[in-house]
Amino acid sequence: MLTSCAPTVEVSTLNPQSVNQSVQVTGKVIAIAPMLNQVMYELEEKGQSIWILTRQTPPKLGTQVTVSGKVRFESIALDKAEIAHLYIEQ
Repeated sequence: MLTSCAPTVEVSTLNPQSVNQSVQVTGKVIAIAPMLNQVMYELEEKGQSIWILTRQTPPKLGTQVTVSGKVRFESIALDKAEIAHLYIEQ
């Protein structure tokens, strides 16, 4: 989809220390979640997945794509539990 000078990394190597780094990942689109004024889609690579947040039209399900963006982190508190997720903002 998008390419840049960002280093290509495997999804499995992304961790909280990756936050705010520009990266490029490749994977298969396995889910799409429309949101207000933006969309998230999930990429899977070698059994690992990561969500991509974009304002662009998402690729079709099953498509193999390469995406560039910044690693972001979201922490959500739900009923005394915290759910933490890394994602890529395109």
